[in-house]
Order: sequence, then C-alpha cells, then structure tokens
Amino acid sequence: MLIPADKADRLELPTRVKTRAADGDGFSCRIALADRIATLPNIRVVEASSDALPCRVDVYLDREHTSAHKQQIPVLFCSINREGVAVYGLSNWERHQVLCHRWGRLERDRVVVFLPRDDEELEVCWAILQRAYSCLSETSAQSPRLRMSVPQWDLPRYSRTKLQ
Repeated sequence: MLIPADKADRLELPTRVKTRAADGDGFSCRIALADRIATLPNIRVVEASSDALPCRVDVYLDREHTSAHKQQIPVLFCSINREGVAVYGLSNWERHQVLCHRWGRLERDRVVVFLPRDDEELEVCWAILQRAYSCLSETSAQSPRLRMSVPQWDLPRYSRTKLQ
C-alpha cells in the first residue's frame, strides 16, 4: 500500500495513561529532557525569573537573517515551567495529536506538553519537541519570517447561500 508523501511523516503518538503513578525517577526524566533540549544546535536559554529560583526557562532558537548582514534572530521554541513544556511551532495536525492522545493542553498559540514521568514518556515528549524544532528550523532556513503552511483540510469553508 502506498502512502502519500505529505502523510508519510505525520506525527503519531500513543495514548498517555493519565492515572498511572509517576515513578520515583520522574525528576531524572525531567532533567534528561532539559539536557536533550540544551544539546540542540542554535539554542539559547533565558531564565525568566525575579526570584532566586527560576520559575520559567525560555528556550530560543537563534536563526540567521538572510540579508547582507548576518544577524541572529531569536524565535521562541519552548518554555519550561513546573506544569510542563510550552511548545511553539507545531502544525495543526501535530497539535491535534498531542491533544487527542492526552499529552498536553492547548493554551492560546502553543501546546503545553505534560512533563515526563518515566523513560517511555520521556521519549514521546522528546519526539514532540524534535518535531517542533525541525519545523522551526526548516521555516527559518526558508525565509526570515516564520511561515506556517496551512493544509487544505484546515482552510475555512464559505457557503454561497444567503442563509449566512
């Protein structure tokens, strides 16, 4: 069976078990996720806190502007806080997968992915973050402005009747 090229690399996630108790190793999984994020190329981390302990850490992707001057333009990739990881740059399909399979919740223009409780959840969270990173990296390589393509099924539909 042939799979269309646009559907071949769609993000498919397993369903997250909400009632499963966290292992005692949940903290190390969260640290491992932060370490993996820090190893991505062109990443800059900014602590957004006025207290001694950071409440939130913002992670930016530095991308080059394609003009005569080589300057870095930061794009917000994700924010990490106590509740989860706010991820930017996911397509509508990827957001839908995260929400339907209970890996996160929607907040305005981002998806907040729940923090991993074990190694299996760490791999799923990492796959979501890698997808967002690759999307932001690809669009930054194409143009200085972030362009998100809208799939055909997500475009608005208008009626030609006068009953609107």
